[in-house]
Amino acid sequence: MRSHPPLRQLPLLRHLGFNELSGLESIGQELCGHDAMIRIKGFLSLEMLHFRSMYRWQEWSFVEDGSFPCLRHLELNYCPKLRRMPHILPSLVNLVIWHCPELMALSMPPSLTRLEGCCNEMIWSSMPQDLISRLQELSICDFEDLASLLLENLYAIREFNISSCQQNTSHVAFLELHLCNLVFLKHFKIRRCAGIWISPNHKLPPALQVLEILDCPLLEEWCHGQGTNELVHISRVIIDQKDFHPVAAERTKDADQVDLLFF
Repeated sequence: MRSHPPLRQLPLLRHLGFNELSGLESIGQELCGHDAMIRIKGFLSLEMLHFRSMYRWQEWSFVEDGSFPCLRHLELNYCPKLRRMPHILPSLVNLVIWHCPELMALSMPPSLTRLEGCCNEMIWSSMPQDLISRLQELSICDFEDLASLLLENLYAIREFNISSCQQNTSHVAFLELHLCNLVFLKHFKIRRCAGIWISPNHKLPPALQVLEILDCPLLEEWCHGQGTNELVHISRVIIDQKDFHPVAAERTKDADQVDLLFF
């Protein structure tokens, strides 16, 4: 199957999903009904749209102005051959991208505030600075050069996820220089970044409430040692999927020292 079967116009439809259409290679104007014989064009009420496990899908084209006027949530998951997404999505707020390695330059609408899943360096480089400054949630992965991530432009960021990124000594200073300036950051999650570490006197963002660390041995060492005083101000710390209580750890340490005095 090279294209999807024609869809009837459903002006009241709010949620739509395409799953595991493994033979589909293209989606064109027939999806939105851009035909002279059809009175209602596009999905006028659609708010959520997802594409999952579309292994041969390469092209999504012929999306015209007004096709998705209310679309707020778009998910692209396991679409390994998809190269680009439509430009005209004026109400899009949340974009989720997972396992779409061929997806290149994106046209980001000004309404976008959440970019979830895996934003790689190619996608990041296509994002305008004014959009970056409005993002409230961001997930990045597979960065070979974290220096290209301009943290100082994430003025509004509330939730920030980093996974599987490369790091060297010069980038450590860059990360530390800007992380504490994310004054609205509340949730920071970092996974599988073995080379990232924090210096003894480094300060975490002032509004941070939740810190999650997974498979980052240098960060875990900091949490158990010199980072304890910084972590006591955070509501929840999760290390390797387990809650970590720095105050309790300090009390245990003090108790052990007292026991030694009695001996």
